[in-house]
Amino acid sequence: MQIMITDLSLYAKTILEQHFSWAIHSVYRKTINLQSGDFLLALQTAGSPLSPISLITDLSEAGMDAQKAVPGMEIPSSALQTDQADVRNLFLPPFSGSFGELSASIHQALCQADDQGFRLLFLPDRQENASLIMEAAKKSLTDCRLFLQKQEEEAAAAALVRLTGLGIGLTPSGDDFLCGMLAGLILTNSWDLPFTTALRQEICAHLHDTNDISRTFLSCALERQFSLPVVSLGKASGAVSSREILTSFSEIGHSSGIDTLCGIYYALRSFPEALPLIPH
Repeated sequence: MQIMITDLSLYAKTILEQHFSWAIHSVYRKTINLQSGDFLLALQTAGSPLSPISLITDLSEAGMDAQKAVPGMEIPSSALQTDQADVRNLFLPPFSGSFGELSASIHQALCQADDQGFRLLFLPDRQENASLIMEAAKKSLTDCRLFLQKQEEEAAAAALVRLTGLGIGLTPSGDDFLCGMLAGLILTNSWDLPFTTALRQEICAHLHDTNDISRTFLSCALERQFSLPVVSLGKASGAVSSREILTSFSEIGHSSGIDTLCGIYYALRSFPEALPLIPH
């Protein structure tokens, strides 16, 4: 098997250069996940959205299927041709524009999205949802806000991390939301607040409460590594339209992008203008 890689992150390139033997972890539509020790990378079809662990190939979906990949199959790093690949830095910087405008654009995008997931919790005309998953998520967010109001950052972080593994799919909605929350705290330049420190510690302590793929993305987020649509927000030099946001985030998974956007929105609303909700 020889596969041409056309795009990857600097983060993935560094991992690939440090690990010389890989095995197929799992196979999904348009994706072959590779594992080496505790690390996962994802071979993806041409045109897939770039994540920190993506190895975007020149293969179509049919071409990917033709590889006949099965879990356990070994693949040496030498089989992954990266000489001509475009390498992107997906380290997320703080946002330099207006948080109010960004928050408004994100909320408009959430209102226009077709996906369900956690977005239902942020709609202006939301109705009570009987889903146990949604009720659990709502309680975690409510408890987090209440603890923040009492300046109990550790308790607030623990309440939010109850979202770990909550939901269904390759990356449960709760995990996507937490990734978005971390992204939002970076965008608002709140990475070193006591709450953020507590949240990072709690997420790290609960990484094994979810599946391998979600754990990998949460680990990336803890290192400030995010998918290209998220990083594009941090690097935006001006206003970002809701249409741009909705288009780019809708390309990430079934509902993962929108759930991530929910986490970003929650952080922007909780920590506007790089200030903590409760000043110290």
